[in-house]
Amino acid sequence: MLALPAEYWLVGFPILAACELLAPFWAESAEPTTWHPHHIAERYGLFTLIVLGECILATTTAFQVAFDAGNEDAGFLALAATGLVIVFSMWWLYFDQTPHDLHRSKIAPFIWGYGHFFIFASIAAADAGLQVAVDYQTRDSLLTATMASLTLAVPIAIYLVSLWLLQAPGHFKSLLAATLPLTAVIVIAIAAAGLSVKLIAVVLAGMIVLMAVVKARWEPD
Repeated sequence: MLALPAEYWLVGFPILAACELLAPFWAESAEPTTWHPHHIAERYGLFTLIVLGECILATTTAFQVAFDAGNEDAGFLALAATGLVIVFSMWWLYFDQTPHDLHRSKIAPFIWGYGHFFIFASIAAADAGLQVAVDYQTRDSLLTATMASLTLAVPIAIYLVSLWLLQAPGHFKSLLAATLPLTAVIVIAIAAAGLSVKLIAVVLAGMIVLMAVVKARWEPD
């Protein structure tokens, strides 16, 4: 990539990136290797945990700067609680379920692994959305309420749908099968209506309570 002339970077990067991503699949097709699905899942989980930790760190820094500037009203403290609820909800949703049947086909582990690009990217984008919410609360942003809310709602919706596609269908009962995508739609609707991002945290917390109750009732083991 570095050897390409600057005028070819825009075209060359996606082509070379696609080749790099396809290389493991080609190598595995040529000569399969032995691997343990639980070990792979554990490592992806650890990386997800690192990204969530970075999210908490960056958001905490944004709040600290705002606190140092004298923003200590009840609404701002509620926003700080909102950020924690959202991050911990994302954590709970990911680690509540473990991946299954990664050996069901040759392509399944690659779909699951590469699908985590959307998981990692949406967590990082949600972090940026929380920082935008802080700026909007402190009147340091020129965005409208709807635009500020969407910067947080869209990454959360992508995270929910990605998680559902990668992990949820193989675990949840039919009552819970549509919970994640339905919640994603509700989150987007809240932001599109220009409502407070605090409602997003309430919706996520309510979804987790519903899932926990249903699983305790119908999946006691």
